[in-house]
Amino acid sequence: MNVQLNINFVTCSFTEVLFVENEAQVAARWHATTEPTNDVTVTLLQGLKRQRDGMIEYQRRTRKCLRKDREVTIKLLKDGKEDHAKILMKKVKCQERDLQASYGQLRNLQELVYTMEMALILCR
Repeated sequence: MNVQLNINFVTCSFTEVLFVENEAQVAARWHATTEPTNDVTVTLLQGLKRQRDGMIEYQRRTRKCLRKDREVTIKLLKDGKEDHAKILMKKVKCQERDLQASYGQLRNLQELVYTMEMALILCR
C-alpha cells in the first residue's frame, strides 16, 4: 500500500500553526478565518473615513473662523480697541496651533485608511 500525503505548513492570523492535508483545506480554513475579520475591518475602515471627513470639515470651519477673526482684529485695531484686539489675537494664535496639529492627525488618518484599504485588496 502506497499512501502519499501532501502536508503543508501554514501560519494563521491567530498565530497558531496548522497542518493540513491539501490546498483546498488551506483555502477553506483561510476564508473561514478572514471573512469575519474583513467585516470588522470594513466597519473600522468606514469609521476611520468618517473621522477623516469630520477632521476635514473641522479644518474648513476653523479656517473660515480664522479669516473672520483676523478681519475683526484689524477692525478693532483701527477703532483703537487694542485690549480686545490682543484677546482676539491670542484666540487666533491658539486656533492656528490647533489647526496645525489637526493637519498631522489628518495625515495619519489618511495613511491608516490607505494601509487598511490596501490590506483588504491584497486579502481578497
